[in-house]
Amino acid sequence: MKGKTVKRGVESLKFTALKEDIAQGKTRIYLLEGEEAYFTDRGVEMLRSAFVTEPTLNYAVFEGSALKGSGAEDFISSVYAYPFLSERRMVRVNNFYPTEREYERVKKVFESPCESTVLVIVNTKGGKAGADLKKKPNVAFVDCGKADEEDVVKWIFITLKKAGVRADASVCRTFAEYCSFSMSRIAMETQKLIAFAVDGSLSAGDIEELVSRDSDYKLYELTSAVARKNYSQYVVIMEDMLLKGYDEMSFLSALGNYYKNLYDCLLSPLSDAETGKALSMKEYAVKKNREQARKIGKDVLQEFFSLFFRAANDIKNGLLSPAAALAATNAKIFFSV
Repeated sequence: MKGKTVKRGVESLKFTALKEDIAQGKTRIYLLEGEEAYFTDRGVEMLRSAFVTEPTLNYAVFEGSALKGSGAEDFISSVYAYPFLSERRMVRVNNFYPTEREYERVKKVFESPCESTVLVIVNTKGGKAGADLKKKPNVAFVDCGKADEEDVVKWIFITLKKAGVRADASVCRTFAEYCSFSMSRIAMETQKLIAFAVDGSLSAGDIEELVSRDSDYKLYELTSAVARKNYSQYVVIMEDMLLKGYDEMSFLSALGNYYKNLYDCLLSPLSDAETGKALSMKEYAVKKNREQARKIGKDVLQEFFSLFFRAANDIKNGLLSPAAALAATNAKIFFSV
C-alpha cells in the first residue's frame, strides 16, 4: 500500500523530542542511531506502543545485512503489506549500512513511504562511506548517542523523586559517574537503589556500597590518584580490581592502554567524534580523556604508558614475575625508585 511521497528533508531529533514527534503522527521512517542502547530500545518501544495494536501480527524485524541480497524484496513486501486488526504496522531493520548501490534496491521505500507502515532503522553507529541514511527522503534521524551529563543527573534525580526517594544532586552525580554515564546501566541500577531506599533517602555512602564502579571509571580513579601522588587511594582501587577479575598482567596492560589512549586523544587534531572513530572509542570517552589528559600533560602520559607497557613485556619475556613487575612499577611511579 503506497502512500503520498513526503519529502521532509533532513530532520534531526534529540531523543527527548521523540515523544512529541510521535504525537504528531507524521513521520513514517525513523533512524535511531547511537551507542546508547537504552535510547534505541526505549525509542523502539515508544514507537511500537504508539502505532501498533497487534504486535504479533504487525511487527516485522530484518537484519540490515539481509537487505543487501535477496532479502530486499521480502523487506519491501513487508513494508507495503496491509496491517491486520491495526491501523498501522511496524517494520524494524537492525544495523543497516548500505552502499549507494545497495540503497538503490530499496530506495522506493524511502521515496514513497507506506502510509500505514512505520519503518524504524536501528543503527548502533554511523555507517562507513556509502549511503547516508540521514540524508535520504522522509527520514527523521533520532540521536541516540550519549546524553549530556547534566541531563543524566537530572533524569536520576527526577526518577528517584517520582519513586519517593530523596537524593541530592551530588549523590546523583556520583551515581552517574560510577556508571560512566551509561543510561542502560543507570536505568537498571536505579531500580535497585529505589528498592534499597526503604527510608526514602540515599546518601553518598549508599552509592559507594551498592553501585559497582565501571572499569573505565576505576581506571579514571587510578590515574587521578597517580596524578595526585595519592598512593593509599591507588592501592585501595588496585587491590579491588585484582580481587575482581584482573591479574597483575591485565592490570598493567589496562593502565598502559589507558594512558596511551589519553596520549593519543590529546595529540589528535581531529574533533571528538572523528577521533573516536579513528581510535574505536566513544565520542564521550574521547571528551573525558582529553579533559584528563590536559591536566596530566603530554610528557607524563608518554612516560607512564611506556612504563606500564615495559612492565607487561618484562612479564611476557620472563624477566620478572607478575607480582615483582607490578611492585617495581608502583615504586617508580610513586617513589621514583
